[in-house]
Amino acid sequence: MITLKTRKVGIGPALKAIVKLCYFSDLSVLLVGASGIGKTEIIRQIANELEIDCVVMDLSILEPVDLTGLPVDNGDTVTYHPPDFLPKTRGIFFLDELNRASPQMLKASLQLLSARRLNQYELPCGCLPVAAVNPQDNENYDTNQMDDAMLARFVIIEVEPSVAEWVKWAETANVHEAVLNFVRVSPGIFDGRMSNPRAWTKVSTLLHTFSCGAFDNDTLQAAIEGCVGVALATAFIATLRIPKSIKLPDPADIVFKYKKVRDVVQKSCASGNTSVVSSICHSVALYLQNPQTANAVKASAPAMANLVQFHSDLPAEFRTQFAAFAPWAVAGGH
Repeated sequence: MITLKTRKVGIGPALKAIVKLCYFSDLSVLLVGASGIGKTEIIRQIANELEIDCVVMDLSILEPVDLTGLPVDNGDTVTYHPPDFLPKTRGIFFLDELNRASPQMLKASLQLLSARRLNQYELPCGCLPVAAVNPQDNENYDTNQMDDAMLARFVIIEVEPSVAEWVKWAETANVHEAVLNFVRVSPGIFDGRMSNPRAWTKVSTLLHTFSCGAFDNDTLQAAIEGCVGVALATAFIATLRIPKSIKLPDPADIVFKYKKVRDVVQKSCASGNTSVVSSICHSVALYLQNPQTANAVKASAPAMANLVQFHSDLPAEFRTQFAAFAPWAVAGGH
């Protein structure tokens, strides 16, 4: 079982530097992290920056013969014809979903990782195996246990998504402005099971398609709910109804500098514009979902007092909504 005692590394420059160090040290890497956080994408970026090839193989959909190659009887000997997709030049050989592979596939992969060869096939010089797995969490992932012999082949790195780094990438990747704005002010948005970088990239794709005018709002919301869940989809859709001329207060200011923005919050609540109030409410709730932020707030008496004041300023239906998202924020931090 994968039990790590190392710090988590965000999907971004720090992870790129570690993988590049391992590449030039010729040490295989194992990335351990949740589904949809960008493990495959960042490996492709690393290969592109190093100007080397990147071959991605999803082990969960392959049989052992797909990797070992077909046997050929030569009379006294048997040889194997390796599959055409195996790397032929220097680069990164990315074995995705390693712990979702069958036990037979794991054995074949072990030989490739340890001896850098499999039957007649040999990894080219300068080609580094990098693998990715999901955490061995029986509740969320259907995975096979990897033994110590397999794990010993790797430099193991536990990775997590980074809102800041994803936003930097998204700004150059044609991600919809509304998605960028929503994610940018939501530090804890990638902490949920459904709400991950891949999911919000899909939401962006839906919005770009929706702009053609062939679909109605209910269809859009249903599709977004299928990406990130009902609560976040509802909060996000509310932001789409807000005129661009209206600037929402920063959730960090509401938490730590409420006097500065209280007038804006109160005027928004008095305006009767439920989309604005809903967006403010959800932005603070999402801000508090980040564990580090939550701990900092709980340790600050002024911040807790600000949250109690903010909660009391909300209309009744939004007070209930906010309390459901962050009950400790209106209950003295407990």
